[in-house]
Amino acid sequence: MSRHLLVVEGAHDAALFGRLLVARGFQSLSTLEAVPRFWEPTIPRRYPIRDDLRLDRVISFPEIYRRNDSEVGIAVANGESELLRTLRSLLDMLDAPDFDSIAVILDTDWAQTEAERFAEFRASTAEWNDKAVADGRPGFPLTFPNEANSVTAGPLKVGVYQFPGGGAGGALEDVLLACAQHSHPILRQAADDLVLQIHAEYPADAAPDPMKASRKQSGSAKARCGIIANVLQPGHSLAVSIRKTPWLPNVEADVPAVASVAQFLDELLAN
Repeated sequence: MSRHLLVVEGAHDAALFGRLLVARGFQSLSTLEAVPRFWEPTIPRRYPIRDDLRLDRVISFPEIYRRNDSEVGIAVANGESELLRTLRSLLDMLDAPDFDSIAVILDTDWAQTEAERFAEFRASTAEWNDKAVADGRPGFPLTFPNEANSVTAGPLKVGVYQFPGGGAGGALEDVLLACAQHSHPILRQAADDLVLQIHAEYPADAAPDPMKASRKQSGSAKARCGIIANVLQPGHSLAVSIRKTPWLPNVEADVPAVASVAQFLDELLAN
């Protein structure tokens, strides 16, 4: 049995990787009875699940996919600042040497280059690794790759991928917009036009500015993806739309940003 663990920033990232896994013959395990015993420690059995008793509406646990003798868990960290903490929490329950690969997925964003963002993330792993070694956790220190969008050699492969990939600044939404441009160009253009029109109609100097969030580069991309998602799957979230509607191209190579992340995933899964 081969096992793989991905820790991603948000639900949209998880949905994208889920679609890629399904395209590779994996099935999502949607009932507790179907969850393999190995993963059971990651499924909360009480509520509230946090030590501070906060009443979170969403209970987080890994999505689990299986194909023959291969299993993949995708854990949502709910923000880049939580990526390593979430990974450590999981590796306190599931020993690192029991995995064939472990990966962390994050956005590059726009304030830094891909290389600068990776260097910042890579530096944060040093103290994180040291603490795990001091705690006597098996398999530590993890050997992270020396550059973004790559995977170290085994036996425990470790990968880091930064959206949108290819050395560009940005985020997952840039990949999704590239997919929309390929598969639904009219809808993509209409979403672009609507956001621009709304921004023009609402004065930016209003106090408060109701469009402040969507005027930002990241907000604009999220707004356009949300519009497209709601047309494709009315009344549902972007994550649901990614899972259930034809966002991704039938041929991954048709959208280079998808081909890049798919290649990364295939490297993780390769024996």
